[in-house]
Amino acid sequence: MEYFLAVQHRHQKAVPRHQYDATFMHGIRPAVLVHISAGKPTRRIDHKRREGCESCCVCKGCCLHKKDEEGNEIPKRGFVLKYSPVFNIEQTTGIEMPVTIEVEVIEAEEYLERAKAKPMIRYGGDRAFYYPEGDCIQLPLKSQFTSSLGYYETFFHEIGHWTGQSSRLNRNLCTEQTARAREELTAEMFAGFCLHKVGVNSDINNVAAYIQSWIRALENDKKALLWASREARKAVQYFESGIIPDSIILSINNN
Repeated sequence: MEYFLAVQHRHQKAVPRHQYDATFMHGIRPAVLVHISAGKPTRRIDHKRREGCESCCVCKGCCLHKKDEEGNEIPKRGFVLKYSPVFNIEQTTGIEMPVTIEVEVIEAEEYLERAKAKPMIRYGGDRAFYYPEGDCIQLPLKSQFTSSLGYYETFFHEIGHWTGQSSRLNRNLCTEQTARAREELTAEMFAGFCLHKVGVNSDINNVAAYIQSWIRALENDKKALLWASREARKAVQYFESGIIPDSIILSINNN
């Protein structure tokens, strides 16, 4: 029998995290974090379960594998479920309780509240993205982020994509590589402009690396950065005012 330790606080409405690297569990195994064999402390930590504590059961989906003619393992269709009991960190002794990180920034929340253009937000899951077919933004809970920068940078980036929908600023949101690269640059610049307005400092190295990853697809487009900057500023103006420029309305009507 294997035992696992859950880091999530008993009453905390958040996806459980790894105790050591703060990454989040997802899918069908929401609370499997630190391995404990038969209740005995591992070499990584020195702790004990409290007497009389009851565990909860979680399951882990494991892919099936088979060997090909050359002896290499390849995945088979289907998977098996492995069940394991888990204990909340509050049911143990000898482990320091994880620190709750406050990610909310008042200035950012007030800016989002003042904005006239209001995207539809669906909270939950472990990924952030704009969903064009449903015209909504999927965003993890605030409590799933480890910093205010991470939360608002992600939120504003997805709002940037949302502004480009055909009934708003009518940018090209297709998945073709060049168009996608232009759109990603626009959304990242939009996020940077918004973060500057609310006083949250961007991680310049991360932003530069992200932009660089897309700029390679635009090597032959010398005006890509200028175009993206212009479109990002349009997006900020629209987000704040809720007003679509007349030139864009005309192009939408002509199409």
